[in-house]
Amino acid sequence: MTPAEQKQKAAALVARNKLTSEQIATEIGVCRRTVTTWRADKDFQKLVREAKDAWRIKARTGGPSDQDRRLGDYKALRHRVWKAILARAADEGMADIPGHDTGMVTVKYKMEATVDADGNRVSTRVPEYEIDTGAVASLLSIGRQAAEDTGQWKTKKEVAVTVDERPLQITIDKYAALDNDELRTLIALTRKLEAAGARRVGDAATGDGPQADPPDADPVSADRQVSPRTVPQAP
Repeated sequence: MTPAEQKQKAAALVARNKLTSEQIATEIGVCRRTVTTWRADKDFQKLVREAKDAWRIKARTGGPSDQDRRLGDYKALRHRVWKAILARAADEGMADIPGHDTGMVTVKYKMEATVDADGNRVSTRVPEYEIDTGAVASLLSIGRQAAEDTGQWKTKKEVAVTVDERPLQITIDKYAALDNDELRTLIALTRKLEAAGARRVGDAATGDGPQADPPDADPVSADRQVSPRTVPQAP
């Protein structure tokens, strides 16, 4: 291993932050003082930062962090659940059980104690059949998780906010991106608009608000005298 390769490997080991300087020195075949000197070197520190960045990228793009990998895992898990369901449907030992061909019927046994004619205690294994709700829940959960990962599922959340000292429970859907202060502002504005609309309706009902002149009203004031005109008669 060349000195440059030793330094590169030492930087990678330092970036992992799992070994002491002495252990790193033993790993790459140098003395501990050499590793200590490298740690104080700016170029070596840059190598350590680059190694950390490379590990972060690898961690975020591989395994569970990879969306395509997760979707593949969901698909494989869903396939296994269905495989178990279909195997139960093909089980000839349950052919006489209603609904066995759906694969959704499962059996469990309980021990039932009885006493025979001679007074001896006898335990009998009794089957109990029920719908496999666990398999159904697993399929639904897998489908939902896949939909959430691909942005096809929107979860509505209930949040409690206080506006004008009055608690209000609202459902966040299209306003999910707003924070609490923005939601309070939006709700306060909505209440002001509702209150203004209610006042206008009340004024119109009581006649207290400004009223327009009737369509045929004479714009001339009542205290103004209008002299009569002589209307010419047809000959």
